[in-house]
Amino acid sequence: MMDLPLEIIEIIFLKLCSSKTVFPLQRDEPRFLITQICSQWRTIALAIPSLWANIRISLDSTPLFDPVHVWISRSAQSPLSFGIRNLNYGSYSLLTKIDDLVFSVIQRCASLNLCIDG
Repeated sequence: MMDLPLEIIEIIFLKLCSSKTVFPLQRDEPRFLITQICSQWRTIALAIPSLWANIRISLDSTPLFDPVHVWISRSAQSPLSFGIRNLNYGSYSLLTKIDDLVFSVIQRCASLNLCIDG
């Protein structure tokens, strides 16, 4: 695969990772997997900000915010597609963290989806 032009590898990675990332992360999350294959793939994946710009947080279980901040950092200045679901499951302190997170990225959001399931 390393014989392919970088632009083609980028397209392949973007197609592979076209689904939205849901936090907490699962081990089979494509973005996570391609960074674990080899150092070249990791370097390429980390250099594609749009690869990291689709973020979904599910409050079915308590998300860890450190990985979310890493994802946001990796997205550089790419427009974000950001969503949070099951807001009614959150405690006050968790909702405060969510509020801080949303307000820290709202100017970069191309889309923002907040869902209260019940």
